Order: sequence, then structure tokens, then C-alpha cells
Amino acid sequence: NFKDVGKVVRFNGAPKLDVWAGPRCNTIRGTDSTIFPPFIQAGKDILSFHSDLCRSLAAKYEGPAQYRGIPAYHYTATLGDISSTPEEKCFCPSPDTCLKKGTFDLSKCTGAPIVLTLPHFYEADEMYLQNITGLRPEKQKHQIYLDFESITGTPLSVRKRLQFNINIHRVEKITQMQNLPTILAPILWVEEGMDLDQHFVNILEMSVFRTTFFVGAVRVIFTILAILLLALAGYLHYTKRLKVQEIKRPNSNQISNIS
Repeated sequence: NFKDVGKVVRFNGAPKLDVWAGPRCNTIRGTDSTIFPPFIQAGKDILSFHSDLCRSLAAKYEGPAQYRGIPAYHYTATLGDISSTPEEKCFCPSPDTCLKKGTFDLSKCTGAPIVLTLPHFYEADEMYLQNITGLRPEKQKHQIYLDFESITGTPLSVRKRLQFNINIHRVEKITQMQNLPTILAPILWVEEGMDLDQHFVNILEMSVFRTTFFVGAVRVIFTILAILLLALAGYLHYTKRLKVQEIKRPNSNQISNIS
């Protein structure tokens, strides 16, 4: 089945995770985020499993795009809103400690008290942004996106951007921390990405689009030839019938004498 190309079936030898509170959150779904199946359908989500997050993420179809002249499908991804999505509440540290929109607690996955967001709290609850000065979330700089060539499933341009944060709160027993506000403080953010260079773009164009054009042209030519042959066969059949009818038709000038 071509839809299973690149699909992750086991991680560390197990068919599912043993990290989260519910079976849905422990289910491994999608590819390894480097290989994707061919014949991508517009409008459908693309799933990929990220071992560093201990979860799968869904990329949403945004619309058609172009990459160096090649038609592409443009997808974006976020961390979602676990607090308001019932089937994803198993990602919460506990039933009573779900974080707000655009955040993801990595403590169960990594063992460290890290909270993940997109850079500059892009697409996160505005509460987090209001508590920190100097942040300016921008779509072009901070979103996660993927551009695919739909026939082969080849990633053309990809950006994975994540910000690592820690929860800071007041500690009464430590003098220096008695006046600290309760905030989610950014530590750093990272960007991983790739852009298919012109050499591979040329190979993709030659192997897919020119071949597709050639096959399409051959199909049109054979269709036209088939129509012409059918027309010729019909014409020959019609002329043959006319000749048969002329042979069988009686001579109107011949008069029979009956005595």
C-alpha cells in the first residue's frame, strides 16, 4: 500500500508509546517526518511522528503554492489546544493541570520541566505573551510549515520552529524568589529546515512533470488516432453499403413484356 510509505510502525521496538495517560496519545501515527507517501490529496491532514516530542503532529492543508516553478501544497502545523480538545487531554500532566492553547508540556517525555511553544509564543494564548516584554510573534518567522510536491510526496521546503520555556513561580522560602511573578519564561528557540536545491528540483521536474507531459501528449495522440480510425472505418463501411445497394437496385429503364 503506497499510503504506508515512511510510516512509523514501531519506536524503540514497541508498537506504541508508554508515556501518556491515554491510548490515543500513546498511538504512533504518521511518517518519520522525513519521508512521505506519494499522491498527497489536497485538504487532508498529514501526520508525522516526532520522537523528540513523544507524539505525532498533524499538518493542516492551507492551499496551493509554488516552489521554484514546481506546483506544491502548503501545510502548516501548531501545537493545538490540548485544554479544549477532549481526545488530546491525555497529553496534560494531570487532569487538573492542562496548559493553555499553543503549549505542550514535555516533562513526561524528557524528564525535564520544559514547556514547548512556537517561537515568540506564536499561535499561543495571549496570556503568555503579555507576561514577557520584547516578543513579537510573526507568521513568516515563527510558524511551522511544509511545502510538498503532491505526486511524489517530496518535501520541497520545510521549517520546524520550536521554543523551549520553563515555568517560573514564587518560592516563599528563598528570599531572592519571593517576589517572582508566575510566568512561562522563554529560554531559547530553534529552527530546523530544508530547501530542495535547484539540482534536485531539475531532477524532479524531469522525472515527474516532463514525463507526465509526455505521457499526456501520447495519450492525446492515441485518442485522436483512435477517433480517426473509427471515422475511417465508419466511412469505409458506409461506402461499401452504398455499392451493395447499387448492385441490388433494379434497372428502372428495363421493361418486361408479358404476352
